Amino acid sequence: MKSILPDLAEAITPGCRHDVIGIRPGEKLHEVLLAEDEARRTHDYDRFYIVQPHEYSNKRAWQGRPVPEDFCYASNTNDEWLGVEELRRIVGEPAEASPGSWVKRPESTPEPPIPSPGRELR
Repeated sequence: MKSILPDLAEAITPGCRHDVIGIRPGEKLHEVLLAEDEARRTHDYDRFYIVQPHEYSNKRAWQGRPVPEDFCYASNTNDEWLGVEELRRIVGEPAEASPGSWVKRPESTPEPPIPSPGRELR
């Protein structure tokens, strides 16, 4: 299964080292954009989908093709992916910087304090 993150990282910071750290607690692997229970109200218009409201009486207004009953549009079932160059067109060209410099905190900026459990920062 493909992930867009390596291509996005390369588009933003070409030539930089990218460490894969794995999934963090509570982090989602996939995003569901159209769930199966919405399928019977969803129409395919080739480049996009429209989900009809629950109470909509003008059925003739919908010209798209109905999707299958078990249809689900999610990031793990997507088969159209953007490449590095396409991502650069969307996010812009990378800034002029030495590799990795965008993630470094300036030496004059102190680390933010981390509160102890049950204590507020003052």
